Amino acid sequence: MIYWILTGFILLVLIRMILFIPKRWSVSQTVLVQTSTEQLYNDLSTIKNWKRWQMESEEEEIDLLYIGPEKGEGASVYWNADGNSAGLRIYRCVHLRTIHYFMKINASETLLYFKYELFSLGEVVKVAWVCEGTSKNALLSLIYRWGVRREMKKALEKLSEVYFHEEKSLQTA
Repeated sequence: MIYWILTGFILLVLIRMILFIPKRWSVSQTVLVQTSTEQLYNDLSTIKNWKRWQMESEEEEIDLLYIGPEKGEGASVYWNADGNSAGLRIYRCVHLRTIHYFMKINASETLLYFKYELFSLGEVVKVAWVCEGTSKNALLSLIYRWGVRREMKKALEKLSEVYFHEEKSLQTA
Protein backbone atom coordinates (compact mmCIF):
# COMPACT_ATOMS: atom_id res chain seq x y z
CA MET A 1 0.00 0.00 0.00
CA ILE A 2 2.75 2.47 0.96
CA TYR A 3 4.66 1.44 -2.19
CA TRP A 4 1.70 2.44 -4.42
CA ILE A 5 1.19 5.74 -2.61
CA LEU A 6 4.90 6.58 -2.91
CA THR A 7 4.94 5.59 -6.61
CA GLY A 8 1.84 7.70 -7.29
CA PHE A 9 3.37 10.66 -5.48
CA ILE A 10 6.62 10.39 -7.49
CA LEU A 11 4.68 10.16 -10.76
CA LEU A 12 2.61 13.20 -9.81
CA VAL A 13 5.77 15.20 -9.03
CA LEU A 14 7.37 14.14 -12.35
CA ILE A 15 4.27 15.10 -14.34
CA ARG A 16 4.12 18.51 -12.66
CA MET A 17 7.84 19.07 -13.35
CA ILE A 18 7.40 18.23 -17.03
CA LEU A 19 4.48 20.64 -17.30
CA PHE A 20 6.66 23.50 -16.03
CA ILE A 21 9.61 22.86 -18.34
CA PRO A 22 9.51 25.65 -20.93
CA LYS A 23 8.90 24.67 -24.54
CA ARG A 24 11.16 27.53 -25.63
CA TRP A 25 14.83 26.88 -24.93
CA SER A 26 18.29 28.31 -25.52
CA VAL A 27 21.78 26.83 -25.57
CA SER A 28 25.11 28.63 -25.80
CA GLN A 29 28.70 27.45 -26.06
CA THR A 30 31.97 29.37 -26.35
CA VAL A 31 35.48 28.61 -27.54
CA LEU A 32 38.73 30.48 -28.10
CA VAL A 33 40.12 30.18 -31.62
CA GLN A 34 43.70 31.01 -32.52
CA THR A 35 43.22 33.16 -35.66
CA SER A 36 42.27 36.65 -36.76
CA THR A 37 38.70 37.89 -36.50
CA GLU A 38 38.66 38.60 -40.24
CA GLN A 39 39.80 35.07 -41.18
CA LEU A 40 37.29 33.43 -38.83
CA TYR A 41 34.44 35.68 -39.96
CA ASN A 42 35.17 34.88 -43.61
CA ASP A 43 35.23 31.14 -42.90
CA LEU A 44 32.06 31.20 -40.78
CA SER A 45 30.15 33.28 -43.33
CA THR A 46 31.08 30.81 -46.13
CA ILE A 47 28.70 27.86 -45.70
CA LYS A 48 30.85 25.45 -47.75
CA ASN A 49 33.56 25.71 -45.05
CA TRP A 50 31.27 24.50 -42.26
CA LYS A 51 31.75 20.82 -43.05
CA ARG A 52 35.34 21.16 -41.79
CA TRP A 53 34.10 21.39 -38.21
CA GLN A 54 30.42 20.44 -38.32
CA MET A 55 30.70 16.90 -39.69
CA GLU A 56 32.35 13.85 -38.18
CA SER A 57 34.68 13.71 -41.18
CA GLU A 58 34.92 15.77 -44.34
CA GLU A 59 34.32 12.59 -46.35
CA GLU A 60 30.97 11.93 -44.65
CA GLU A 61 28.48 10.59 -47.20
CA ILE A 62 25.85 13.34 -47.17
CA ASP A 63 24.92 15.08 -50.41
CA LEU A 64 24.81 18.82 -49.82
CA LEU A 65 22.94 21.18 -52.14
CA TYR A 66 24.19 24.76 -51.95
CA ILE A 67 21.86 27.52 -53.15
CA GLY A 68 22.33 31.26 -53.34
CA PRO A 69 25.51 33.18 -52.75
CA GLU A 70 28.55 31.29 -51.54
CA LYS A 71 29.01 33.62 -48.59
CA GLY A 72 26.95 35.80 -46.27
CA GLU A 73 23.27 36.64 -46.27
CA GLY A 74 21.20 34.34 -48.45
CA ALA A 75 23.74 31.50 -48.51
CA SER A 76 21.83 28.24 -48.05
CA VAL A 77 22.50 24.52 -47.90
CA TYR A 78 20.06 21.59 -47.96
CA TRP A 79 20.60 17.90 -47.27
CA ASN A 80 18.90 14.61 -46.55
CA ALA A 81 20.28 12.32 -43.83
CA ASP A 82 18.71 9.15 -42.49
CA GLY A 83 15.48 9.95 -44.32
CA ASN A 84 15.15 13.39 -42.74
CA SER A 85 15.39 16.52 -44.84
CA ALA A 86 17.06 19.61 -43.42
CA GLY A 87 18.42 22.94 -44.51
CA LEU A 88 19.89 26.15 -43.21
CA ARG A 89 20.11 29.72 -44.43
CA ILE A 90 22.20 32.68 -43.31
CA TYR A 91 19.79 35.59 -42.96
CA ARG A 92 21.81 38.33 -41.24
CA CYS A 93 25.50 39.24 -40.95
CA VAL A 94 27.22 42.09 -39.17
CA HIS A 95 30.74 42.31 -40.59
CA LEU A 96 33.36 40.86 -38.19
CA ARG A 97 30.75 40.63 -35.39
CA THR A 98 27.82 38.24 -35.91
CA ILE A 99 26.36 35.67 -38.30
CA HIS A 100 22.70 34.69 -37.84
CA TYR A 101 21.14 31.67 -39.49
CA PHE A 102 18.18 29.37 -39.09
CA MET A 103 17.93 25.63 -39.59
CA LYS A 104 14.83 23.66 -40.59
CA ILE A 105 14.75 19.96 -39.74
CA ASN A 106 12.26 17.20 -40.55
CA ALA A 107 10.44 18.98 -43.37
CA SER A 108 10.37 22.26 -41.41
CA GLU A 109 8.81 20.61 -38.36
CA THR A 110 11.66 21.91 -36.20
CA LEU A 111 13.01 25.44 -36.60
CA LEU A 112 16.19 26.48 -34.81
CA TYR A 113 17.79 29.95 -34.77
CA PHE A 114 21.56 30.18 -34.41
CA LYS A 115 24.02 33.02 -33.97
CA TYR A 116 27.81 33.16 -34.04
CA GLU A 117 29.24 36.12 -32.14
CA LEU A 118 32.93 36.99 -32.55
CA PHE A 119 34.98 38.87 -29.95
CA SER A 120 38.56 39.80 -30.83
CA LEU A 121 41.04 39.21 -28.00
CA GLY A 122 44.26 40.09 -29.82
CA GLU A 123 45.62 37.00 -31.57
CA VAL A 124 42.68 34.94 -30.35
CA VAL A 125 38.97 35.18 -31.16
CA LYS A 126 36.29 34.23 -28.67
CA VAL A 127 33.37 32.58 -30.48
CA ALA A 128 30.01 32.49 -28.75
CA TRP A 129 27.52 30.22 -30.51
CA VAL A 130 23.88 30.51 -29.46
CA CYS A 131 20.91 28.37 -30.49
CA GLU A 132 17.28 29.10 -29.67
CA GLY A 133 14.40 26.78 -30.39
CA THR A 134 10.83 25.98 -29.55
CA SER A 135 9.63 22.42 -29.14
CA LYS A 136 6.15 20.96 -29.34
CA ASN A 137 6.33 19.70 -25.77
CA ALA A 138 8.49 19.92 -22.68
CA LEU A 139 10.09 16.51 -23.07
CA LEU A 140 11.23 17.34 -26.61
CA SER A 141 12.56 20.60 -25.24
CA LEU A 142 14.86 18.71 -22.87
CA ILE A 143 15.98 16.28 -25.58
CA TYR A 144 16.73 19.01 -28.13
CA ARG A 145 18.54 21.18 -25.60
CA TRP A 146 20.75 18.29 -24.55
CA GLY A 147 21.46 17.14 -28.14
CA VAL A 148 22.14 20.62 -29.51
CA ARG A 149 24.45 21.49 -26.61
CA ARG A 150 26.44 18.30 -27.19
CA GLU A 151 26.71 18.87 -30.97
CA MET A 152 27.66 22.53 -30.54
CA LYS A 153 30.39 21.70 -28.04
CA LYS A 154 31.83 19.02 -30.31
CA ALA A 155 31.76 21.33 -33.37
CA LEU A 156 33.42 24.22 -31.52
CA GLU A 157 36.18 21.95 -30.23
CA LYS A 158 36.79 20.80 -33.80
CA LEU A 159 36.72 24.41 -35.06
CA SER A 160 39.38 25.35 -32.52
CA GLU A 161 41.50 22.32 -33.55
CA VAL A 162 41.21 23.22 -37.26
CA TYR A 163 42.69 26.65 -36.63
CA PHE A 164 45.24 25.40 -34.12
CA HIS A 165 46.59 22.87 -36.65
CA GLU A 166 46.55 25.45 -39.48
CA GLU A 167 48.48 27.90 -37.29
CA LYS A 168 51.06 25.23 -36.38
CA SER A 169 51.56 24.20 -40.00
CA LEU A 170 52.08 27.84 -41.00
CA GLN A 171 54.73 28.25 -38.29
CA THR A 172 56.66 25.13 -39.34
CA ALA A 173 56.55 25.92 -43.07
